[in-house]
Amino acid sequence: VVLAKSQDLPKPLRVREFILSGLPLNFVTILICSVLVHFMGQAVFESDMPLPASMCSLDLDSCYYLNIPGSVAGQQVFSQACILQDQNSTEPQCLLWNGTYVDPCSYVPCNG
Repeated sequence: VVLAKSQDLPKPLRVREFILSGLPLNFVTILICSVLVHFMGQAVFESDMPLPASMCSLDLDSCYYLNIPGSVAGQQVFSQACILQDQNSTEPQCLLWNGTYVDPCSYVPCNG
Protein backbone atom coordinates (compact mmCIF):
# COMPACT_ATOMS: atom_id res chain seq x y z
CA VAL A 1 0.00 0.00 0.00
CA VAL A 2 2.81 2.40 0.93
CA LEU A 3 4.68 1.61 -2.28
CA ALA A 4 1.58 2.18 -4.40
CA LYS A 5 0.60 5.41 -2.61
CA SER A 6 4.14 6.75 -2.93
CA GLN A 7 3.63 7.07 -6.69
CA ASP A 8 1.72 10.30 -5.92
CA LEU A 9 4.82 11.82 -4.24
CA PRO A 10 7.26 14.02 -6.19
CA LYS A 11 9.90 11.27 -5.78
CA PRO A 12 8.26 7.83 -5.50
CA LEU A 13 9.70 5.25 -3.09
CA ARG A 14 11.70 2.36 -4.52
CA VAL A 15 11.96 -1.22 -3.30
CA ARG A 16 15.59 -0.54 -2.45
CA GLU A 17 14.56 1.96 0.24
CA PHE A 18 12.35 -0.67 1.88
CA ILE A 19 15.20 -3.19 1.87
CA LEU A 20 17.84 -0.76 3.15
CA SER A 21 15.67 0.29 6.08
CA GLY A 22 13.91 -3.04 6.70
CA LEU A 23 16.82 -5.49 6.84
CA PRO A 24 18.78 -3.74 9.62
CA LEU A 25 15.57 -3.23 11.56
CA ASN A 26 14.73 -6.95 11.27
CA PHE A 27 18.22 -8.04 12.38
CA VAL A 28 18.16 -5.75 15.42
CA THR A 29 14.68 -7.00 16.31
CA ILE A 30 15.80 -10.63 16.02
CA LEU A 31 18.75 -10.02 18.36
CA ILE A 32 16.70 -8.13 20.93
CA CYS A 33 13.86 -10.67 20.90
CA SER A 34 16.26 -13.63 21.23
CA VAL A 35 17.84 -12.18 24.35
CA LEU A 36 14.46 -11.14 25.72
CA VAL A 37 12.92 -14.60 25.21
CA HIS A 38 15.88 -16.25 26.94
CA PHE A 39 15.65 -14.07 30.05
CA MET A 40 11.84 -14.05 30.15
CA GLY A 41 11.85 -17.85 30.00
CA GLN A 42 14.04 -17.92 33.09
CA ALA A 43 11.98 -15.30 34.92
CA VAL A 44 8.49 -16.53 34.06
CA PHE A 45 8.84 -20.29 33.54
CA GLU A 46 12.05 -20.95 35.52
CA SER A 47 13.50 -22.69 32.46
CA ASP A 48 16.94 -22.83 34.07
CA MET A 49 15.70 -24.92 37.00
CA PRO A 50 15.66 -28.75 37.19
CA LEU A 51 12.82 -30.63 35.50
CA PRO A 52 9.90 -31.03 37.94
CA ALA A 53 8.67 -34.51 38.83
CA SER A 54 5.27 -33.82 37.26
CA MET A 55 6.92 -33.59 33.82
CA CYS A 56 8.64 -36.96 34.08
CA SER A 57 6.72 -39.98 35.39
CA LEU A 58 6.81 -43.75 35.09
CA ASP A 59 3.99 -43.53 32.54
CA LEU A 60 6.46 -42.23 29.95
CA ASP A 61 8.63 -44.73 28.13
CA SER A 62 11.77 -42.61 27.94
CA CYS A 63 11.84 -40.64 31.20
CA TYR A 64 12.21 -41.75 34.81
CA TYR A 65 12.31 -39.63 37.94
CA LEU A 66 14.78 -41.37 40.23
CA ASN A 67 15.70 -40.82 43.88
CA ILE A 68 19.31 -39.94 43.14
CA PRO A 69 20.67 -36.93 45.03
CA GLY A 70 22.97 -34.57 43.18
CA SER A 71 23.43 -31.19 41.57
CA VAL A 72 21.22 -30.20 38.63
CA ALA A 73 21.67 -26.81 36.95
CA GLY A 74 23.59 -25.59 40.00
CA GLN A 75 20.86 -26.58 42.45
CA GLN A 76 21.08 -29.45 44.95
CA VAL A 77 18.26 -31.98 44.49
CA PHE A 78 17.19 -35.20 46.23
CA SER A 79 15.74 -36.76 43.06
CA GLN A 80 16.21 -36.03 39.38
CA ALA A 81 15.04 -36.85 35.89
CA CYS A 82 16.74 -39.60 33.95
CA ILE A 83 16.37 -40.07 30.18
CA LEU A 84 16.38 -43.68 28.98
CA GLN A 85 19.04 -44.04 26.27
CA ASP A 86 18.61 -47.40 24.52
CA GLN A 87 15.22 -49.02 24.99
CA ASN A 88 16.14 -52.15 22.98
CA SER A 89 19.15 -53.22 25.05
CA THR A 90 18.98 -55.94 27.70
CA GLU A 91 20.53 -53.62 30.31
CA PRO A 92 18.81 -50.22 30.20
CA GLN A 93 20.88 -47.11 30.76
CA CYS A 94 19.64 -43.71 31.91
CA LEU A 95 21.41 -40.40 31.33
CA LEU A 96 21.38 -37.87 34.16
CA TRP A 97 21.79 -34.09 33.75
CA ASN A 98 25.51 -34.21 34.58
CA GLY A 99 26.20 -36.84 31.90
CA THR A 100 26.35 -39.85 34.26
CA TYR A 101 24.79 -43.12 33.12
CA VAL A 102 22.90 -45.16 35.74
CA ASP A 103 20.89 -48.36 35.77
CA PRO A 104 17.24 -47.33 36.31
CA CYS A 105 16.31 -50.84 37.48
CA SER A 106 18.33 -50.17 40.63
CA TYR A 107 15.86 -47.41 41.58
CA VAL A 108 12.49 -48.37 40.04
CA PRO A 109 10.94 -51.71 39.10
CA CYS A 110 11.70 -52.57 35.47
CA ASN A 111 9.53 -54.70 33.20
CA GLY A 112 11.05 -57.96 32.09
